Amino acid sequence: MSSSSSVVSNLTKQLLDQVLMEIKKEENKIRIKKEVLDPIITYSVGQIYPYMIMTVAIFILTFLLALIILIVLIRK
Repeated sequence: MSSSSSVVSNLTKQLLDQVLMEIKKEENKIRIKKEVLDPIITYSVGQIYPYMIMTVAIFILTFLLALIILIVLIRK
């Protein structure tokens, strides 16, 4: 049983080494970036964008409200 486990372990290590060597090649890095990472980032930003806009709007409105309260308190 341990002999077959050892064979599988060695094959897995060799396969992983080969995959990592291929990923480290510059042309593969560029391809991964263009075909995997860029679309994921574009999609994620597209999904988060409305929430970012709302957060900024709420922050600005809160700041303006605090400023108005401060001005009203100073005038009294």
